[in-house]
Amino acid sequence: AKERLPACFDSCLVMTILESKGLEFDDVFICNFFRDSKAKEEWRIVLSYLVSSDEAEGDVLKTRSEHEKKRGNRDVAGALRLLQFDPVKHQIMSYELKHLYTAITRSRIRVIIYDEDEVHRAPMLHFLERRSLVDILADGTSLSDYAVKASPEEWRSQGHVLVFRSLYQQAVKCFQHS
Repeated sequence: AKERLPACFDSCLVMTILESKGLEFDDVFICNFFRDSKAKEEWRIVLSYLVSSDEAEGDVLKTRSEHEKKRGNRDVAGALRLLQFDPVKHQIMSYELKHLYTAITRSRIRVIIYDEDEVHRAPMLHFLERRSLVDILADGTSLSDYAVKASPEEWRSQGHVLVFRSLYQQAVKCFQHS
């Protein structure tokens, strides 16, 4: 996934979730997590949780699904159907949710989730929207507008942390920016 990032991330420090484990950053961009996820329709279980915690959410979900159908997004509408959790069939979700948790908790200030897969992101996006945990950016918004430029000292300090963690390629990038 790192190799397929948009060019606007060329000047960023890019890591896999596993590489970033134990580190913290002011801003974290999570790119194409749902597109690359091994879980696909399994993400729909978050919708069942949402509805089980508030029955009115079922009506909201139905309205949203109908809206997507009218827009011609039948696949997105299909992704907004409930899926009952089965601990045997949905073991993959334990793995995926742990990875998403790890990615999100790397951030001290802000997390930006960018995902090109409208269908597979739909259940979690709806969940996060309904819980007022996300702001949706308008199409055409530049992601670079949300990144805060780090000082040379911050780059150097991060480089030392990465050398200590044996993440040498990322460390080199940090020292080049310092």
